Amino acid sequence: MSFLSWIFGRASTKQSPPPELAKEVIGQEIEDSTETVTQTEDLTPSDGPSRDHEALENLFCQIEYVDAAGSFSRRPVTFMSADYNGDTVLITALCHMRKAMRTFRADRIKCVITADGEVFDGADFVTNTLGISIPKKRHSAAEDIEKQSFIIPPRQPREFRDCILAPLSVLVACGHADGSFHIEELDRIMAWAEMEAVHLHRNGEIAALPTIEEMDALGRTIANMRPQLEALKNHMVTTLTMNPGAVERFEKALDRVISADGIIHDEEASFVDEFAELARMVRKDPQVAIKFINAVEAKTLRTPSGDLNGAIFVFSGALSTMKRKEAQDTVRACNGVVKTNVDFSHEFYDAYLVLGAGSGAKREKAIASGLPILTEAEFLEMVGLMD
Repeated sequence: MSFLSWIFGRASTKQSPPPELAKEVIGQEIEDSTETVTQTEDLTPSDGPSRDHEALENLFCQIEYVDAAGSFSRRPVTFMSADYNGDTVLITALCHMRKAMRTFRADRIKCVITADGEVFDGADFVTNTLGISIPKKRHSAAEDIEKQSFIIPPRQPREFRDCILAPLSVLVACGHADGSFHIEELDRIMAWAEMEAVHLHRNGEIAALPTIEEMDALGRTIANMRPQLEALKNHMVTTLTMNPGAVERFEKALDRVISADGIIHDEEASFVDEFAELARMVRKDPQVAIKFINAVEAKTLRTPSGDLNGAIFVFSGALSTMKRKEAQDTVRACNGVVKTNVDFSHEFYDAYLVLGAGSGAKREKAIASGLPILTEAEFLEMVGLMD
């Protein structure tokens, strides 16, 4: 399944560098008082009502934050989830400065700066773009002025977004997989979201169609999403196990998104067919999705560790675990040399022919010349990619 390897191999992780920021954002000095923003102190959920956990779109931005001690920091983050804990909303995000998860109180996010340089008041962004309701304090004349009761408003803005979070994240990841995200891709994802809203409303899965303002907020969110690998794996499983009608609509949207920029990579060309094949497998056994995705992720994220010490490698035939270019890049990453052709009449030292399916004349010439021949498994073991 090359489309899964293609997406997973390009999805962001904790160790990935943060996305580029607009020039006006880059020019600003970024101060970090991260030591005060830990997962203890005031950011740890206090004892009280049980937490109401809600996954968020992996939206990338910079936030300006003031902690309990009054210390100010500005940091690039990717939002991951929100938790309602009594009178507090806690947002968990990947802090790109620390390459680790951090938890922030929503009411202490003073400013949000998106990747394209737009600046928003923190509370306004959290409420109107993310659709998260920050508890409102109110005083009761019948209570002591020091005592406050809190109301958490209904969270309808996220009702629709929660329903489409998984397939939306996969579509956005596909849009970013080629290294860029075009306005045409955004438009086609929005068109799919609008159609999904109609279907969800007809089926009674959402109480009302999203408003124009809510769709505008969704568009801003999509433009700044950077799906993270850990979340993306779960979203892929959820997408594959949707009802047949939703899967069929997703497949059509996937086809439109990958063709939106007019450039179709080899890996992209097989997206729809491979997704459809995997979806058919999943309908027979839902556990197939989890097993298959874990297997693809394990192979995709492994790092070549062998040292080839300048050895020469020639590839012939089709490899089953990777494309020819990936194998050649692996050789170079392990301090090896790649040649596309070898003069078999000369004697080569530290040279190997790696055979894939469909190998022909090169194999016979290699045998005649005494050039060592490796199977694909032997090659993978040599570069440290085989257990």
